[in-house]
Amino acid sequence: TDAISVRFMEPTGIQIFSPMPSVSAELKVTTVGDLKLGDIIALSDCDSADIMQMTAIQTASSMLQHNAGGALVPGNATQSLQKKYDTDASVMRFVARRYFIGTGAGGGPSLFRLENQDTAAIELITGVENMEILYGEDTLNNDTIAETYVSAAAVTNWDNVVSVRLSLLFRTIEENFSNALDDRTYNMLGDPTTTADDFDPNPNDRYRRRVVTNTIQIRNRSN
Repeated sequence: TDAISVRFMEPTGIQIFSPMPSVSAELKVTTVGDLKLGDIIALSDCDSADIMQMTAIQTASSMLQHNAGGALVPGNATQSLQKKYDTDASVMRFVARRYFIGTGAGGGPSLFRLENQDTAAIELITGVENMEILYGEDTLNNDTIAETYVSAAAVTNWDNVVSVRLSLLFRTIEENFSNALDDRTYNMLGDPTTTADDFDPNPNDRYRRRVVTNTIQIRNRSN
């Protein structure tokens, strides 16, 4: 099945308390909040942003360090930021989440989420059997309206992707022990006249299934 990664900046409520004296200075902040060693953060003042990994947290003095090298993964290539940030800059947590279909604790299919550098994925929803994703490309007029929806491999220019169409196939946790077998083919964003993108889960079983589809507009894209 398809999988998808979502990356975004999560507000923390943390601000720069004192202006940075140099581009490589540690960050004096209003509070360290619930930030942890190794967290990847973004420092932004709405004009520019720097992404870095925290290499040390001084709780008593509310200082965040972002040294280069060290044993942390992925680590910082340099300690220097692109500029000295002032008190109008905010600290945000960089979050990366990957969603995919796997085998759940009960032995059936489930939707999982893997977040940042966690080593174990979290089972979110039991009974999700398939996920298919198409990407909407704005190929005309630059009006943020998708003219075509294609797979990731068929996207011609990712800068023109303005929306994502996602389809999930849910199935019941237990089989319905009636005589009615589920021998249908479920259309998962494919052409109804073909079976190229269809999903035929396991004909002649007694699970009950339903397809749910939604299209999400990408708001924070830039041209």
